[in-house]
Amino acid sequence: MTRRVPLYLAGQAAYLVTTSDRRMFRCSLERVGKSKPELRWIFRDTERRYIGPPAVAARYLDELQATVEAWWHDKKQNRHAGVDSSAQRARLLSLDD
Repeated sequence: MTRRVPLYLAGQAAYLVTTSDRRMFRCSLERVGKSKPELRWIFRDTERRYIGPPAVAARYLDELQATVEAWWHDKKQNRHAGVDSSAQRARLLSLDD
């Protein structure tokens, strides 16, 4: 049986998560937006900072791993289709209001 590792977001600044394609992300929570700040996952790799999905109650590291894996899979699919999903999300959320 695999031991589940609990997340303690209040006491931890960031978590390192590696995806199935071996990409490593530093994951943290930040408030994003000016007029209506929203708590979002922020994923950083060696190249850039990504605004991830809204924060959900991930209680264990494997739940965060699944969140990052699903987000990264979607991100890669959209990139191959010629869509910059992070730019679209930024426009939809009016993060620059």
